[in-house]
Amino acid sequence: MAAFLFILGTAFGSFLNVLIFRLPKGISIVSPRSFCPSCGKNIPWYDNIPILSYILLRGKCRNCGARISIRYPVVEGLTGVLFLTGYLLYGFSLQYIEFLVLVLFLIPISFIDLDTMLIPDVLSIPGLMFGLLFALLRGRIMDGVSGALAGASIIALLYFVGRLIYKKEAMG
Repeated sequence: MAAFLFILGTAFGSFLNVLIFRLPKGISIVSPRSFCPSCGKNIPWYDNIPILSYILLRGKCRNCGARISIRYPVVEGLTGVLFLTGYLLYGFSLQYIEFLVLVLFLIPISFIDLDTMLIPDVLSIPGLMFGLLFALLRGRIMDGVSGALAGASIIALLYFVGRLIYKKEAMG
């Protein structure tokens, strides 16, 4: 079971890499197929196996030899480890599903924020909605709403304080 969950997590991590690369650039997450950012050639399925392909290709594109960012296997490995860790903590339960949803939103949000200093609405708004849905399923919707409002208030406060101090937008 552990190996299966880790491998499943790395597959999800591979998709998270697609989000991390494409969302900030406005590229569809569905099409085109995975491609090398340097030469533009499509990546065949056998060069797109999470972690393993990076190792076998020695971190380089098969076509042009350009370096592949270490971020790709790091995101895949991190996601695999978190899929397994969540299972070890919660078993197959609603908490595990909540944990996975949180992981699947926070990993791309974190890496996109590191690169661009922006958090895409296309990830944050659905993340908020899932949080409220899980609060509703647990019969704690008021806790979810008050938590969302508290978080939004803190972000708004940071925005206005940053604007006051720096005399320009200090947040995305």
